[in-house]
Amino acid sequence: MTSTTNLTDLTCTSMTIGTYALPAPVVQTLTDSGAITIKHGIVRLNKAGAIAATLAMPTAGTDDYKRLLIVAITAQAHTVTCAEGFGNPTADCVVEGEDVGTYASVIGNSMNLLAYNGVWYIVNLHGVTVA
Repeated sequence: MTSTTNLTDLTCTSMTIGTYALPAPVVQTLTDSGAITIKHGIVRLNKAGAIAATLAMPTAGTDDYKRLLIVAITAQAHTVTCAEGFGNPTADCVVEGEDVGTYASVIGNSMNLLAYNGVWYIVNLHGVTVA
């Protein structure tokens, strides 16, 4: 006998990986330049002109393993600046000055980031240059 489960109406409010509980992702839409205020979820860059977004560092321990996807909804040369840089600025895994992600002017370009130990690590870039 085969049984099926329909999960289309399932709402997930949290997820536990090992002993670490992740909150449900949220969405922030930026329609003008400013701060990215979420640490876990999706950020939509949605303005007719370019957005200059700023990203604060995650909090070590509290934000570990949180994921942030920052995606362009408009074809603009958006920028995301992480003042302390992407990667671990206290170790050999970052090149000096890797603190600004610049989007090519194409809808769908994105940065996929992972927070760990107070640092944003780049997991994947699509149409974004970091310098």
